[in-house]
Amino acid sequence: MVEIGVRPNVVIYNIVIDGLCKSRHVDKALDFFNQMEVVRPDVITYNSLISGLCNASRWGEALRMVRCMSESGLSPDVFTFNALIDACVKRGSLSEAEELYEEMGRRSLEPDVVTYSLLIDGLCMCSRLDEAERMFEYMGSRRCFPDVVTYSILINGFCKSRKVDYGYCLAGKVNVAEEIFRRMAGSGVSPNIVTYNVLLHGLCDNGKVEKALVMLEDMEKSGMEGDIVTYNIIIRGMCKAGEVADAWDLYCSLNLKGLVPDIWTYTTMMLGLYKKGLRREADALFRKMKEDGILPNECCV
Repeated sequence: MVEIGVRPNVVIYNIVIDGLCKSRHVDKALDFFNQMEVVRPDVITYNSLISGLCNASRWGEALRMVRCMSESGLSPDVFTFNALIDACVKRGSLSEAEELYEEMGRRSLEPDVVTYSLLIDGLCMCSRLDEAERMFEYMGSRRCFPDVVTYSILINGFCKSRKVDYGYCLAGKVNVAEEIFRRMAGSGVSPNIVTYNVLLHGLCDNGKVEKALVMLEDMEKSGMEGDIVTYNIIIRGMCKAGEVADAWDLYCSLNLKGLVPDIWTYTTMMLGLYKKGLRREADALFRKMKEDGILPNECCV
């Protein structure tokens, strides 16, 4: 740009640096940052680099960039802290994430829905579900309302734990689950395909295949189409319940739905057929999988 008489400003640098970080070219982004001799980096510049370094698991460099940011007279904002908290949660360092959250309070920075969602996710992953639920309620009291990601994270946490609260998919608590689902819709938050898949998976895992099918039907009536993950979940649930014939019918309908079976579809269906003693059909499906260009992996062994 300099060669053609265009002097880059901080906006141009930010666009380039952010794009490089998002495409995982962090070193190139750092090179551009180090070229900013005349142009002064701003908070957006540092946030892009901190996020990029965190996503690249370069935690030490991310912290040094935060210090560099502060030394240049710029204060970390909520986006800075979110990037750091996200990295801590992914690293399994929930205590560090909680310390960062407390530091936000000391700096009078108001957490946003991303902050709370990240912390709820971390609490769920550590099986601290009561605390996750309390934080879910607390964020609402702070006028920071959960979005579809927050709801999906919490539902997923309770589903995986098999706790008899909040989970749409937990045995014996379907009424509670429906109440939470209505609460989600009543708050103006529409479930997305991830939310549905989480709930369907939990229902099927608890032997509630019929309820899962009702939910699938309701989902489709709402105008949302299932993806291959959705149907893999249902096929797996049917096979697990011994309803292999129904699972086969569903598998055969995938092409009509515009869906292409993946390795998990084939593996689940083959296992279901084998368990029913239908070895010939399972072997034929294995051959078809290879014909379709899907190579078997360890889950097919």
